[in-house]
Amino acid sequence: SWRRVLDVPNGFTGAVDVQRDPNRADRVYAVLWDHRREPDKRAYGGTGSGVYRSDDGGAHWRRLGGGLPTADTGRTGLGVSRSEPGRLYAMVGATDGGFGGLFTSADGGDTWARLPDNPALADSQSSYSWWFGKVWVDPADARHVHIAGVALMTTKDGGATWTAEETAVHADQHAMIWDPKHPGRVYLGNDGGVYRSDARGDGGWTKAAYEPWTQLYTVAATPQDTARISGGAQDNGSIRSWGGPRFNEYLGGDGLQNLIDPTDKNKVYACYQYGSCFRSTDGGATLTEYTDSTTADRRNWLTPVQFDPVAPNVLYYGGNRLNRSTDGGATWTPISPDLTGGPGRDTYPYGTLTTVAAARDGRTVWAGTDDGRVWVTRDLGGHWTQVLAGQPWVTRIALDPADPTTAYVSLSGYRAGSPQPHLLRTGDAGASWSDLSGNLPRAPVNDVVLGAGGVLYAATDQGVFVGAVLDGRTRWLRLGGGLPLVPVDDLSYDHINHRLVAATFGRGFYTFRTP
Repeated sequence: SWRRVLDVPNGFTGAVDVQRDPNRADRVYAVLWDHRREPDKRAYGGTGSGVYRSDDGGAHWRRLGGGLPTADTGRTGLGVSRSEPGRLYAMVGATDGGFGGLFTSADGGDTWARLPDNPALADSQSSYSWWFGKVWVDPADARHVHIAGVALMTTKDGGATWTAEETAVHADQHAMIWDPKHPGRVYLGNDGGVYRSDARGDGGWTKAAYEPWTQLYTVAATPQDTARISGGAQDNGSIRSWGGPRFNEYLGGDGLQNLIDPTDKNKVYACYQYGSCFRSTDGGATLTEYTDSTTADRRNWLTPVQFDPVAPNVLYYGGNRLNRSTDGGATWTPISPDLTGGPGRDTYPYGTLTTVAAARDGRTVWAGTDDGRVWVTRDLGGHWTQVLAGQPWVTRIALDPADPTTAYVSLSGYRAGSPQPHLLRTGDAGASWSDLSGNLPRAPVNDVVLGAGGVLYAATDQGVFVGAVLDGRTRWLRLGGGLPLVPVDDLSYDHINHRLVAATFGRGFYTFRTP
């Protein structure tokens, strides 16, 4: 049973860290943080952010000041010393996501002094200090401190000087722990996995060999070669099963949309965040960027790029306008106006296309947006009709290959705080809609795919489901066995070899043989 001992100042404040003083069993520190992530707004600081201390085991708390910023701040990382009682470090983030200052206390947080600003330390926080917020103090040396950032930052003199570990470990640091049975052994967790150092974190890093938890946004497969799979991985680029070790990175950044031409497996396409996209005719050995040839004011983190289902030299690219290429992505022409309601309340690129689906008739194209709109054109962009609005974030659109007026639309209410599944169908080009969510779990629906015979497959945050209409209602069953209970962000259906390939967000790729 639980009871709340430290209330939060407002509805946007949460607790992000709790630490006990290793020298005083009744002293506890807690860090609160004001932040919001809504579909059209992001805020990473506020009046509720701050550091609190209890001296009676958590029964009563007071907010720490004494030189520590108490006005609007971002996320704070707190480090507590074991070897020097009372010594603390606080890495304070700014509300804009940058560096807000590094502070130290010698009396358990009653008074604080700001340490000299260091350009390298500030740069390590980049524009997203909220992604880090961690300080680790060597248990044997209070002057030896590591701070999470894009690079791992280290001081050996209590913050007077800093060095950055930028090459031996992957970027974006998140977790560190000392091995109590092996003095000097440290484990580090970051966006690249887990590392070990036997030099107190001052170099000598060894990366763990087996780490089967890649976070994939997308998957691409080809009927030409069932062994050839690629996909976009969170902060680990676009990875492929050929051309080197399985799997190897062939484009950096946050890997996102990937495509393999179904008629030529060496023609591949890959993107990183916000629609920076490349094409290749040699399997990814050489890449040519085509982003500047497209027209858009805003591009989603996962900018959709899709083939025409009949002619793969024809592609579609969605920013806030839809672009079309007829030469394999070399040149592009916008074929729509802005299909969104405009930008969001801040600079985050809201008001973007999130999915594109072209029909086999060569004229009909559907598009969905992050602000809950679905559009269709029946004349390759000459005229557009909005057929849905006021919906949650549109994740995918799948079309009936025999009927361009029949579409299936999956949606995610996650960013708006709704756990309900959303899956809709129209058979009349959007004039009317039916709800197919049925007994899907309370989780976002990330993709919908039509298999052989019109069988529906839905990728959700709780795995993959197959649907059937029974007694006039859609019933869903979990598809097969062996798939971990993990979000599935994308499906690729191979209609020739009858298989599904799933991109899971945390356990890599999985395949399933379909009927």
